[in-house]
Amino acid sequence: MVCAGLIAMALLSWSEEYTDAIRTYEHLFNRMFSEGWFEYSESGEFIVHEAFKNWAGHHEYGQFVERLAELGAQIAQYGDTDDIPESLKAEYTQTMNEINAYLADFLGTDTDQLTWELAEASPSPEEAEATAEQASFNTANITAEGDAAAIDRVRFPLQNIQGYYDTIARHLESGGYSLAQRNIDNLIASLASLGAEVAELRGRHRLSITFHGLPGDGAMEDYRELEEEWDQNYRLWEYVQKTVHDLDNAILQGELSYVNVVWRGAYQSMLDWHSPPSWYEVPQTFHQWYRDAEERGGAIFEAGQAVRRMRLTRNELDRIRSIALDTHEEIKESLEEMDPVTGMDSQLRSLFGGLGWAGFVPAS
Repeated sequence: MVCAGLIAMALLSWSEEYTDAIRTYEHLFNRMFSEGWFEYSESGEFIVHEAFKNWAGHHEYGQFVERLAELGAQIAQYGDTDDIPESLKAEYTQTMNEINAYLADFLGTDTDQLTWELAEASPSPEEAEATAEQASFNTANITAEGDAAAIDRVRFPLQNIQGYYDTIARHLESGGYSLAQRNIDNLIASLASLGAEVAELRGRHRLSITFHGLPGDGAMEDYRELEEEWDQNYRLWEYVQKTVHDLDNAILQGELSYVNVVWRGAYQSMLDWHSPPSWYEVPQTFHQWYRDAEERGGAIFEAGQAVRRMRLTRNELDRIRSIALDTHEEIKESLEEMDPVTGMDSQLRSLFGGLGWAGFVPAS
């Protein structure tokens, strides 16, 4: 709960009151990091100190964090900032102020001290001019470059978004689809907030951001591999089905030369099968029979022996057919269970592909 709200940082510049709320939040957020209450792992995972978790659990902080995420999700539904209702903007700003009050309380900072800290943190014109130096930011899925001042402003939100990438990917790959969707909803709000901040920053700074790949890429790769396995298994089942039918006809006809040709042809085809499923293995008995047939140079087997091998071959292939059919159903069920992956991947692809303020490079 705590993590979700902190990750969904709101950076929309709608009014002077909101600008003040954002500056206050950024300052308090940075203090939480500098004092060790928040940190990021090397993989970008957002980590909250247990002491703050316990403190937040005894206050209403978490409720405002969740409300901020809900409001952010509502805001994300609007294509243009001007279309957002003033009442929604006001509630969003008020919720941010409530969160600031809780953070200040936790840090033991009163209003006068906070005002002084913010004044001290504001750069002078000369300092602002100096921040025109260039900087960059890189994580596993995000790159940003531009003026150092702009990069500093978006650094934490981008780290938070990378954290969402990792969390969503983990839930999608483990089958935790409801948790994945919840994090996607928060990601949408976070991107909407960051997008508005980027638009405001670009009025004064050079800044470019590119997202690489999607949180669902790993899960989609698993899904495609399962589809390929399903296709291989189904084609093997179709082939074995036809081969068993041909063997049955050969046995019924009883013409010895035909029996020999069909048996050898059926077995050779099984040897040559170009993409067998992982469970398929040609029985060792078949290998020995085939070597015998090659040594005989295609000579016709004695009738009893030929028919016996024909029947054994037919029965073995029938067993393979049964396994293939069962496996086909198992894979089909697995694919159906993974249906949410394709839906969320489509949602994420549309989300990142539609960002007008950032680039998107799909995974190759």
